[in-house]
Amino acid sequence: NLTLTPGARERDPAWSPDSRFLAYARRLPNQLRAIFVHSLADGTSRRLTDGMSDARFPVFDRGGKVLYFTASTDVGPTASWLDLSSYDRVVYLFDGRDAAAVAKAREHWKAAKDAGCAVTYWQQSSEGRWEKKA
Repeated sequence: NLTLTPGARERDPAWSPDSRFLAYARRLPNQLRAIFVHSLADGTSRRLTDGMSDARFPVFDRGGKVLYFTASTDVGPTASWLDLSSYDRVVYLFDGRDAAAVAKAREHWKAAKDAGCAVTYWQQSSEGRWEKKA
């Protein structure tokens, strides 16, 4: 963790030429990344992008006056940590007897559904056959 912020997972760090600032990308609750700048002088971080696009790879110009980064509003459907835009089918297997695994699977189901993916739920019967449940 670059900024010592609990739970933050900063990525793509870039130092300003004068080493007073650290720019980085951080994943937001909507699963898109935003650009932040951390001041070493006062220990604060400020978000620079609005979180409506997937912003990554910040870099300062040589003079330290301009911060460049990439941003895309066309990132494709995503589910939690996984970019599903290039897949035709994704299978998520879990142990239905494990309460934690079931809870995590429900999170992934909701994220995939919210991202616009066509999702189905199949359960193995006591005879070993797979039955579509939703």
